[in-house]
Amino acid sequence: MHISMTQRQAGIGLLAIASAGAWLATVAALLQRASMIDLLPNLVGGLLFTGLLLAYRANWLASIIPPLTISIYTLILIFGIPADFVVNQVSLAIITPALLAAVLLDFRWILGCGLAIFLGLGLRVGWQGAIVSPTNVVIFIACLAMICVIRLVTTTALRSSQQNQRRAEEALAVAEARSREAEGANRELQQQAEAQKRMLDLIDALETPVTPIADGVLLAPILGYIDARRASHLNRRILDAVYKQRAQLIVMDLSGLTEADISVASALIQMIQSVRLLGTDVLLCGVSGSLAMAMAKMDLPIGDVQTVATPQAALEYARQRSAAPKARA
Repeated sequence: MHISMTQRQAGIGLLAIASAGAWLATVAALLQRASMIDLLPNLVGGLLFTGLLLAYRANWLASIIPPLTISIYTLILIFGIPADFVVNQVSLAIITPALLAAVLLDFRWILGCGLAIFLGLGLRVGWQGAIVSPTNVVIFIACLAMICVIRLVTTTALRSSQQNQRRAEEALAVAEARSREAEGANRELQQQAEAQKRMLDLIDALETPVTPIADGVLLAPILGYIDARRASHLNRRILDAVYKQRAQLIVMDLSGLTEADISVASALIQMIQSVRLLGTDVLLCGVSGSLAMAMAKMDLPIGDVQTVATPQAALEYARQRSAAPKARA
């Protein structure tokens, strides 16, 4: 289970513990019918810690309350622990101000609290008894050193965590910026693709104009090389023109084709078959030898498609057809 706590939450918790401890010590002293001198430090501590807790929770003088709390607590320990007790034995309570400083403040307060406790208690008992025992002094110094090391480790971990958080935030900002750039680039590519498509449509329309040359007769000059994309567009354009104008004959001028292979022949045969399904005759002109060979190799039936050699012959055929229209079944 992961438990996290901010420094402010830790301060509130420690103040609450200190307040509760001071009031419990006051109650215990009352039950033991202690003298007013022994009772007064605990009573004052309870009042002070309670007031500091309420002020800290209200975020009033938040920067002053932690050092003030530790100072008051240190003074309470110095003057609240009975002198006879200090002479005979050393209480673990003398390191608690340093522990509080490790949580709420820094190294200076850790060492300062330890030095204040040692000097204060030593002066109270006249530098005699357990407090000035060499063994206890060494243990006390070692405890302060360990508290400093713990504070150093936690400070380093906190600083590393903050640095990692900043790096993560910077990486997130960079990722978001790159995402925005990618979205902008994607929109630009889409716009370019749409512009290119419009340009290709315009080129196809200009390359293959389907124009009427006589009553019920259309002319479709086919230029360049026919690939799969262009074949689909040509087929759609020619069928649309034939259907809208109710053409009886369409003349496909193939003299402008740059290449004639099996794929071109296949595309032309598909266009011819599609047009004938609409009930329109097809007249081919300008068929090259290589295109004728390619269409013959495919061995596909294209019906009675008429062919002429030149565009002039195609025009003459269209005039004759318009002058003497052939009856359809």
